[in-house]
Amino acid sequence: MRTLGVIAPYLMGTYPGALVAALHARAQAAGAAMLLLRTGSQTSSYELDLCLARADAWVVILNPVSAALLSRIQASGSPVCVISHDYGIASFGSVRTDNQAGIFAAMQHLYDRGHRRFAYIGPNNMSDCLERRDAVLAFARQRADCAAPLIKEAADFSYAAGSAAVLELTASGEPFTALITATDNIALGAMTSLRENGVRVPRDVAVVGFDNSIFSRTSSGGVTTLDQSLDHVAALAFDDVWGRLGAGAERAPLSCRVAPVLILRESTGDIDTTAAPQLIDRQAAQAFIAVSEEVGQLTSGGRDAYLRDYLKRLEFRLKFACVARLLEQDKQALVVSALPERSLGPRDAVAGMQIPLEQFPSFPVSQALEPGDFIAVLLQSGLAQGTELMALCFQSRDLSSPLALETLTHEIELLCYHLHVQLMGDDLNRALNTLRATQGELLRSEKQAALGVAVAGVAHELNTPLGNCLLSVSTLSDIAGSTRRKYAEGSLKRADVEDMLATAEAAADILQRNISSALRLVSDFKRLRTEHHASAPETVGLSVFLNDLVTVLRVEARAKGADINCSLDVGRDDRFETHPQLLTQVISELVENALTHAFAEVSAGDIRIAGVFEAERVTISVADNGAGIAREVLHKVFDPFYTTRMGASSGLGLAMVNNLVTGPLKGQIHAEEGRAAGACFIITLPLRF
Repeated sequence: MRTLGVIAPYLMGTYPGALVAALHARAQAAGAAMLLLRTGSQTSSYELDLCLARADAWVVILNPVSAALLSRIQASGSPVCVISHDYGIASFGSVRTDNQAGIFAAMQHLYDRGHRRFAYIGPNNMSDCLERRDAVLAFARQRADCAAPLIKEAADFSYAAGSAAVLELTASGEPFTALITATDNIALGAMTSLRENGVRVPRDVAVVGFDNSIFSRTSSGGVTTLDQSLDHVAALAFDDVWGRLGAGAERAPLSCRVAPVLILRESTGDIDTTAAPQLIDRQAAQAFIAVSEEVGQLTSGGRDAYLRDYLKRLEFRLKFACVARLLEQDKQALVVSALPERSLGPRDAVAGMQIPLEQFPSFPVSQALEPGDFIAVLLQSGLAQGTELMALCFQSRDLSSPLALETLTHEIELLCYHLHVQLMGDDLNRALNTLRATQGELLRSEKQAALGVAVAGVAHELNTPLGNCLLSVSTLSDIAGSTRRKYAEGSLKRADVEDMLATAEAAADILQRNISSALRLVSDFKRLRTEHHASAPETVGLSVFLNDLVTVLRVEARAKGADINCSLDVGRDDRFETHPQLLTQVISELVENALTHAFAEVSAGDIRIAGVFEAERVTISVADNGAGIAREVLHKVFDPFYTTRMGASSGLGLAMVNNLVTGPLKGQIHAEEGRAAGACFIITLPLRF
């Protein structure tokens, strides 16, 4: 009996899972067994000829292995056909989707409905997706009345990626009325985000997916999509390799593209004319949900115990299953480490068996295969130090329907994924322990660095006033010496005395101003400390507190040509717990900052103080209509000694504000550009301590 080999990166999913099911059905009809190799993410590094001699012909889905490995397979006499990837080797068969034909059909339908502004979302890491993107661009270029399509790369093929990408598209402000996506999952995620943000689908934006997955058929209203006819694609690939078996060079490899079929549904304003969607088998769905719950249980016990329990539950559908790990010593043999409790054959003779790589799986899968048998070998390598999982081999007992096959492949895929997560978790735990070991040292280093910055800042700021004081003292000393010398010589004149007195008065003035500046700087620096504020918080009413404070601050503001207004959005009970003296200091400093920096070029300065109650917090904003803060320096304004007016400001006011808000007031503060002009500081405080 002949065996069909299938190599795929993954077993489950709307695309590879459907192809595997269709290929298995085709192999069953031909009386053939099937061997499936799953490579996972090891596309570039997987070069082991594991099990490759055990199949007569091979179908490759996407690009799970290198072209060199496939060439070695074909050179051994086994024909190869590739689905949905171009390795650039003419001797390989090739069956691909005609992505341009499908996209053109969908866009022509939208064009006929009046759409002229298109957008596309899809990842850029697969040739099929790139072809779909290029087809969107080509369709628009061929029509003079179409705007250039908006293109947004998605992180992957998931629902979440579609949701995130469409939000970025809408945030750009560029209009579009029709959205083409690389997959149905991306389309569903995009539709959800659009609707959550008030965009009506399909009235405002029509959406088209790709794949005709079960989700596109059963979602609310359905998603217009492109059906790739995967049963037909699988049949073409199977017939190509099966027909070339024994034919040698007499039969040329197949090279063709299959045009997708446009399925119209409600997401483009159409009525679904396809057959009613098939319901998912309840038992299969329950089995999949039960397996999914294993994610949370894997880390609770030993890995080997988990594997034995898991394989035991799968046993009713399996002829044989085992887990083997690569032998650490020579990397040339696999050691069987886990089996079901009642595996066929002498179990004790299998557990611990060392199997050469080129012979795996040799026992007991070497029993006579029967038509319809399904073998899955799931490859994982290099996942963790010290434990290198190599393969899981399953041989099915009863897979009489595509649904049973899909359920089993989901379970096998999930088991392999759990192991992958567990092994990666070992590395993460080691990294976490390393981080914890160095955390104390990092904190000490950060404190020392912060202290160094503060000391350097104080020294820098004190340098100017103290330097001026030194210069003034030196001048006084010189003029005193000159006067004393002239007096001793008897040459002192009235004019000399007047010059001395004038110089002394000027020097004294400089001394007074610079000593005051130094004292003010030291006082400001001391205000950065928050540890001494140990008084208990008080309950205050926000309305009374802000109105009283604005009344006091308005006097100084009007004296400087500005005004202060207060607006409140509070309920009947606007009381909250805080330190009122510290909060007064914070708001007063923000007002003083605006009066100092904001209104140099504004004739009528306006400061707006607002208070709002939101759930378990109170928000206070202080905004002005002045010069504003450049966006590139917004993140610096709370740094100690940062100022845009050297000599007129110490640069410590906002640093003190930040320390008080995030320290004893237990809140948060940030700066942003004002809505119309100026700057806005937003303080968020808890309602209770």
